[in-house]
Amino acid sequence: PARSQFFSVPTAGEGCLTRFRFSLITVSGVMRGLLIEHLFPHCKLPVAIQTIERSELSGISEIFCCNALRGITPVIKIAGIGGWAVGEETKRLQKALSELYDGYPC
Repeated sequence: PARSQFFSVPTAGEGCLTRFRFSLITVSGVMRGLLIEHLFPHCKLPVAIQTIERSELSGISEIFCCNALRGITPVIKIAGIGGWAVGEETKRLQKALSELYDGYPC
């Protein structure tokens, strides 16, 4: 979705969560700020912000997007690129968001 922020979890748990963008033009959303400033530190997850090329997505184990209306949403397929299972980190973050923010929709 055009108004969502995307995050990835590296394969084999190496490195950190990456907030990525397909281009350098993107809006810093409210949910993005909440995740980066509050939820990720609460869950002890480091995060980096960078541009990722489409070709790099095949080496990622999980992808999720977020926005203020839907919370955290797993990405299970990107046409022409690949598919991902709903991963454990995504589930853990959805649960933490719901618990910390009184049933926030996930």
